Amino acid sequence: MGEVYSGCYERAGGAYVLNGDIRVSAPADVVLPADAGWLACGSGLAAYPVLLDRVREAGLAVAPGGLPGAATVAAIAAAKAARGEGIDAADAVPLYVRDKVAKTVAERMREGGKA
Repeated sequence: MGEVYSGCYERAGGAYVLNGDIRVSAPADVVLPADAGWLACGSGLAAYPVLLDRVREAGLAVAPGGLPGAATVAAIAAAKAARGEGIDAADAVPLYVRDKVAKTVAERMREGGKA
């Protein structure tokens, strides 16, 4: 669908905290932080040069290797658990950011695709 997921996490007191909402948008429409000190990472930077160009033009740093590691994910989870935001594994469900997760047959056909 030519879109990327984006979100801004701040490091606060040794933990990563979501600042704003997680979004899905076209690479040209990603909302970038207005102030300096942010680090961009993720596969969208390599997949969409327009996004990488925008990130650099905004003066944001780019993470070496481009992807967050398991340690970062674990740090976010640990901070949430410490704040009492953990949930039982049986209650864990995917976070659907995109309102529409697939194109209809008619949409694919209009774009020259297969049914």
